[in-house]
Amino acid sequence: MVEDAATVADIATAMNPGEPVDPQVERHQWATESREDVIRRQVAERDGRPVGYVISFHVNWPEDDEARAGFFFVGLLPELMTSSRLAQLIAAGEALLRADGARRFAIGARGDERALIKAIGAGGYREDDPSRLWELDLIEGREHLSELVRAAGRRMDAAGMRVCTVADFGVNNALDGLFDVTMRAGRDLPRTVPMPDLPRSSWDRWHSSLDVRWDRSWIAVRDQRILGLSYLRYPPVRGNVWTGFTASDPDHRGQGIASGAKMPTLMQAIELGVERVRARNDSRNGPMLAINARLGYQALPDELRFFREI
Repeated sequence: MVEDAATVADIATAMNPGEPVDPQVERHQWATESREDVIRRQVAERDGRPVGYVISFHVNWPEDDEARAGFFFVGLLPELMTSSRLAQLIAAGEALLRADGARRFAIGARGDERALIKAIGAGGYREDDPSRLWELDLIEGREHLSELVRAAGRRMDAAGMRVCTVADFGVNNALDGLFDVTMRAGRDLPRTVPMPDLPRSSWDRWHSSLDVRWDRSWIAVRDQRILGLSYLRYPPVRGNVWTGFTASDPDHRGQGIASGAKMPTLMQAIELGVERVRARNDSRNGPMLAINARLGYQALPDELRFFREI
């Protein structure tokens, strides 16, 4: 039920205080789910009090889909965390997916969630390539960032491109171009798990999230064609500011377009009083990892993925 969204956000925040989950964003996601996805949730209680949760997710599989891979998350209040309780939640997540016909289970955990990782390993899961998590100190790196922004601006000018917000470009004028670049870039980006094409309705829902703002989403444009984009996600209540997506048109790679769109997002964050921003990259996405290293991002514990076939 949508009413449980804030409860799940609170449990997830208690489990990882350094990565708070925004209750408003969580509720909006629950209330606007796509019919293309199958999402199931259970809240675990103890003495009538919510203490944990299980959330399973998979696409609406075609009948001839042989893979049938599903993903699930679990959460539990730290003071109640034991191997047996975590094992129960993991079993509950598997049961949700198995009931839908899943043939492959996947579960995620942060690299510093040792108890959860141990429980996942005991369940027969194997680890896949991780996602790299990063944090950039905007205060300490402000001067360096300012120099990079100016250099990126000169490159954009020399290439005949302008960089502006989606709001300044015109939201209605930008949506088709944004969707096209996002889908084409997603297919082409190096990723451990391929990024599937989203139906337009799912993409629209994703960008209607309360932490996405068009006046804080930046694009690189040439001759009114969008060739690159970058935006940060700003939670309205609590949480860290994260990069939502940064990419360039696959036909125009190697021109510094992605970094040219990304730099203004960071300077804007500084102007808004944000002290740190975070980013997530697949471990095989060398170009974006190189951009992060040049900007001065520092590594956080990885986001791990574990798989089990049935």
